[in-house]
Amino acid sequence: MKQQIANRLGAAHVRDTVMQFVDDSMTRKQAMASLGVGKTRLYELRTSFLAARVAGEADAWEPSRSGGNHMSAWPDEAQRFLRRVLSPDGDVRRYSYAFAASEVGRKYGLEVDRAQVRHWALDHGIKIAVPKPRPPAHVRRWQRQSVGELWKLDATPDYFLGRDNPPLSLIDMIDDCSRMQIGCRLYRSECVNAYLDLFFF
Repeated sequence: MKQQIANRLGAAHVRDTVMQFVDDSMTRKQAMASLGVGKTRLYELRTSFLAARVAGEADAWEPSRSGGNHMSAWPDEAQRFLRRVLSPDGDVRRYSYAFAASEVGRKYGLEVDRAQVRHWALDHGIKIAVPKPRPPAHVRRWQRQSVGELWKLDATPDYFLGRDNPPLSLIDMIDDCSRMQIGCRLYRSECVNAYLDLFFF
């Protein structure tokens, strides 16, 4: 866990930074960067400092200690489960921090959230792979104004004939203006020839 801010930076530095922020000689972003805290913690410090100033104790003010880590140790079986599903040799594609937290609650009755699981993993030297960024979303546009101006095609793979048979691709074509279905067919796979067959035949 992180050290208390006064131990990490020194009370004098914290007091001087908060004083400058209160006096508008330092911006919020500058104060957050100087103290290494988020907006909520910065405003907690500001409120505490202002109360000390009203009481005439601004020169001796020091940040109060945060609550610290009062959570009891997690059950061994829950920690073994988290290590298995979050470590690089585990099922990292399926278990995000949020999903792991949900599964720990379901399996072991340990109510934790995503942030707690993430902190636990980092404390134990486990870091899950960062997912690749999503490609940019399609540009939003108005639908076409005339029937026949634009036809849209899409494919949906599924076991349309049952699990005992191989999956097939349902290729569907609709008119963008009227939303009328132009045609659809099942194909062994989604490929150029399947689209051409639906379009021309």
